Amino acid sequence: MSESLSVAIASAFGEVDRPEHQHRLWREVKATPQPRDELMPKLEYFLAAESIADDKTSNLVSLFRVLEAFSVEKFPTTAPSFVAVSSWLLAEEEQGQDFQVALNIYSEGTPIRPELKVNFTADGRRQRIYHYVQGLQLDHPGELKLGVLLDGKQEAEHTVTVVLREEDE
Repeated sequence: MSESLSVAIASAFGEVDRPEHQHRLWREVKATPQPRDELMPKLEYFLAAESIADDKTSNLVSLFRVLEAFSVEKFPTTAPSFVAVSSWLLAEEEQGQDFQVALNIYSEGTPIRPELKVNFTADGRRQRIYHYVQGLQLDHPGELKLGVLLDGKQEAEHTVTVVLREEDE
């Protein structure tokens, strides 16, 4: 692991379901309690982007320059900073329960940094998790696989292609 690697993790909690942010009428439904292993938040989306803007007033998030590929001048190199964003939909029965969302980053099937973990307690209909990644060291071209896990189970993968920049670019 590189000593220059620094990671910041942030999470937005419970704001999606405050009354001032609701734009629909929801019908109350009584559900039969389910065992804990059947109650799991549902992943709505998972992407990596160069940056984000999280507007607390409107409770909207904007992703800028979704990361699909990037080119570098030489190897080894440091990858550009990025943010992995996941959004989770939570059921009424999951409120008050604790969950963990983790980000894994692999190259050619090998982890290239330790797993990044965020814990949260469900307190709203939606939960956004932001994993900020800086200082990621890359030794060769290829594909980076970003995996998002919920309580240890991988839910989605995002691929970023890394190429050596041509001299005429």
